[in-house]
Amino acid sequence: MFEKYAQDYYMGKKTTSDILKEESIDYWGLYEIMKNEGFSPYRSVCNNLETNDKSLKKLLRGKYAHITLRCRGGSTDTYGHYLGMDYLSIIEWVDFCNKNMVRIEKLWGDYLNSGKSLKFAVSIDRINNEKGYLIDNMEFVTHGYNSWKRSAIRPIMAKLRDECEWGYFMSCQEAGRRLGIRFQDLGEILAGNKYVNKKYQVKLSSEKDVLMMNNVETLEDYYNKYYIGGLK
Repeated sequence: MFEKYAQDYYMGKKTTSDILKEESIDYWGLYEIMKNEGFSPYRSVCNNLETNDKSLKKLLRGKYAHITLRCRGGSTDTYGHYLGMDYLSIIEWVDFCNKNMVRIEKLWGDYLNSGKSLKFAVSIDRINNEKGYLIDNMEFVTHGYNSWKRSAIRPIMAKLRDECEWGYFMSCQEAGRRLGIRFQDLGEILAGNKYVNKKYQVKLSSEKDVLMMNNVETLEDYYNKYYIGGLK
């Protein structure tokens, strides 16, 4: 009997109460059926998270609830950007978390040690924004990195006109900060405005070249070096 509900149940689309009402049975009757058919209650699945930190367990359960709410058009998706996106089941989520628990606990520890600074909070990054919350499209990162990655990247190369060596940056804002100049000047040069600061030269670059020229392998390494490490 429960098999027909299993997929929706484990994806948060149908609650225990929904099933009780449809089948006209009580909680104990449903749980007995689930046990006999080899299914675990939702809460028992959540309890399989392999960490002893109760607060972290609560956080990870909340992350999954947030994912389901977003993809089903809940209140956290005001503009409908996530409605209809694919997402994994709670069983798959717990397995994914357990396989990444070393990484998660490291991020969680850094967050606590930072005094619970938001930029160090544990966040889920979708590697490809066109795809949903699926195992091969998710990674655990910090909130700061996730926000920066989605809003601040426009790779450029810039230098003073009389210098030979170019500097490589992920955005005009970052170039301005590291070079000590107005980032608006760099943006105006890229836009081809007639009246611009003639002291500088700016060209579009690529994420690959910016990483290579700054001796880092990944975008996250770059963020940690120049935004967390604070190097200028």
